[in-house]
Amino acid sequence: MYSEGEPTEDTKRAYGYIASAGYHNLSEENARVAVAEHQGMENLSLIRETLYSAFADVLVETPAIRQMLSQGPEWSAKAFFAATCLAIVEVALTRIDRHGVRAVDLGRTSPKVIGLNETPTHLRPFLSRLVEVSQALRALADADDARAVQEATEGIERLTPPKLDRLKERLAKGIGAEETLSSARSGVDGELAGLANAINTLALGMSALPAFRERQTQAFQVLASVTSL
Repeated sequence: MYSEGEPTEDTKRAYGYIASAGYHNLSEENARVAVAEHQGMENLSLIRETLYSAFADVLVETPAIRQMLSQGPEWSAKAFFAATCLAIVEVALTRIDRHGVRAVDLGRTSPKVIGLNETPTHLRPFLSRLVEVSQALRALADADDARAVQEATEGIERLTPPKLDRLKERLAKGIGAEETLSSARSGVDGELAGLANAINTLALGMSALPAFRERQTQAFQVLASVTSL
């Protein structure tokens, strides 16, 4: 079955999973498909852990979310969603590029970058949107840096607030999709509303994936612990 050179550790582990699951009579082609699907789901789990790795830092560094939590348990869901959006921003800026997601190290052999080819077919649109959001956020950050340098060079004392900071503030407060249409005519505000809407949509899509839902209970526990800080 390993006819194309020495298998990777991930491939060996996937074939081991197929064997342990009782699929001993699969044809060569079906076995390869099953292995690819299993590896794809493992990679999705790595993407999930990469996103949630930013979760605790977002909660600690965002006063608006802590303020939501202080208003009572009924605000937990809104706080969780806002934290998820901000975690997407953090990971998009630090771990995603046009090639895919640079996953966190979970202590086992795994691809350094998870691209479309390493993602289950039905989840490739999700990864594509992550990459698109990453590119938009990086462009926003680059424009902020360029504007700050220009204004400092010109001796402007009161620098323009970075658009990226304004976007994070909107996401922390839950401002996004509902403002997209009304903000469309307002230039920069329309740009930020559109990007916030894209991030909100990604966060909603994530919450619908079983691989993410199964970890939400633990994420809510993190939220609860923040209220005691």
